[in-house]
Amino acid sequence: MGQRYRLNMQVDEERKTLIARVVGPMPSRVVTEEFMAAYRRVGQPWLYNRIIDYRKFTGTIDHEDTQDFMRQWNDLVDGAPYSSKVAFVTDDALELARATTYDHMTPDHVRSFTTIDQALEWFQA
Repeated sequence: MGQRYRLNMQVDEERKTLIARVVGPMPSRVVTEEFMAAYRRVGQPWLYNRIIDYRKFTGTIDHEDTQDFMRQWNDLVDGAPYSSKVAFVTDDALELARATTYDHMTPDHVRSFTTIDQALEWFQA
């Protein structure tokens, strides 16, 4: 029996966009590991707008793993300047409410949506 969870990363060079889909009950720690591995394969992910699609994710993300992700992201970026955007996509009402509490902190760089099309429109605005 195969894994019940996965991370799929699609690179759209034309639009300079990464679309990541988290599927299934991926453990929180594994979410961080999988994202960082995928970002390292891309090379310079901070140069791309990023869509994180959680609509098929059935796990939860622990605060400690979010903090670990941010430390690893900062190490990867290593001070390089960037102005790319991050869009979180979810149709879970609780997750959307939780995510949108952070939207006001960085409205020009991080936002939450219910569809990928909404995120792409925001990138183009």
